Amino acid sequence: MILAGLFVAVWVGWDTPLVYPIKIFVVFLHELGHALAALLTGGQVVSIQIFPDEGGLTTTRGGWPLVILSAGYVGSLLLGGVLLYLSSRRTRTRWLLIVLGALLALSTLLFLRNVFAVLYGLLAAAALFFSAYRFSPEVNFYVIRFIAVASCLYALLDMRSDLFTSTPAAASVVNDAVALSQLTGIPALVWSVLWLVISLIAVGYFFMASIRRGPQQRSDKP
Repeated sequence: MILAGLFVAVWVGWDTPLVYPIKIFVVFLHELGHALAALLTGGQVVSIQIFPDEGGLTTTRGGWPLVILSAGYVGSLLLGGVLLYLSSRRTRTRWLLIVLGALLALSTLLFLRNVFAVLYGLLAAAALFFSAYRFSPEVNFYVIRFIAVASCLYALLDMRSDLFTSTPAAASVVNDAVALSQLTGIPALVWSVLWLVISLIAVGYFFMASIRRGPQQRSDKP
């Protein structure tokens, strides 16, 4: 019920200032997915830029473009799902926040290039470390779950813009789906629908896996 409530809360508040900092965070995860895909396929990361209007741009050199372009939504979705699954055990939430903060700080120093992105990355990393060391496991549990849910929903909610901007009337808008369409000749709408289906299946899997771990955790207690 708590997970369902978080999903509804993030969904309803998606366009409100309360969720804005988390949306920028998830945009960072999206761009980091592109960067990691480039590195894993033998390419290089030139830069990552994140903008106040919730846009992002990752510039890479080399690698496998098909994987790199697909890794944005997949990356943020998988990380959100893994966080959702691992955070089922509340004793892990502090370390999850520390690892997440370290990843954010390191990526900021290595890849982020514009002023807004660097400032946000350093402040967000500091906030994660502060939460990990100063807040109780109970509070950190909800912090990490909120981030995980927002990361999973990002792939679904932002897909709406890809579906709309994949139309001929908006062909000048180059998102991941349009870029893949230009690379492969397959319509951008097909890529958007494919990602949406994969995202729905993955979110459902992580949601159910996280719920199944709850009773198991309680049964481990003396």
